[in-house]
Amino acid sequence: MHTLGDDDQAVSPVIGVILMVAITVLLASTAAVFFFNLSEDQNEVTPTAAFDTDYEPGSSDVLTITHNTGSDMRVGDLTVVVSGAGSIDGRYAVESISSYRSESTLSAGSSITISKTSLGVGSIDLSDATVKLVWNGQGTSQSRTMRTWPSR
Repeated sequence: MHTLGDDDQAVSPVIGVILMVAITVLLASTAAVFFFNLSEDQNEVTPTAAFDTDYEPGSSDVLTITHNTGSDMRVGDLTVVVSGAGSIDGRYAVESISSYRSESTLSAGSSITISKTSLGVGSIDLSDATVKLVWNGQGTSQSRTMRTWPSR
């Protein structure tokens, strides 16, 4: 004859299985947070924007980068990278080669002009150069090339 408290043989294995599943889920979620870096603050979103370029070769040798549409960007987060142009190769903060201040916003219709005047040099030749406009997230390791000229 069985009484109410005598048939608890199967309780122990069921509780063991439930605990094992709970520990596995906990370990998997901890690993996911670690590997996918979900715990880090993701406040700053990479902007999306369209830029056009206009190049005037010759003695003026001026490259104008114009923000057409998309996200407004803080000027202090933008850098112009020039390569293949000889002595002017390098990274230039946009606020150092334009009239914009670092806390200003670059929005649709705004332009950045790269010329001998903006770079403070006697002459430049951008005909064989590559120029990139790069966004660097403030306080983050994120960066994105917004425009490359010439588009190859």
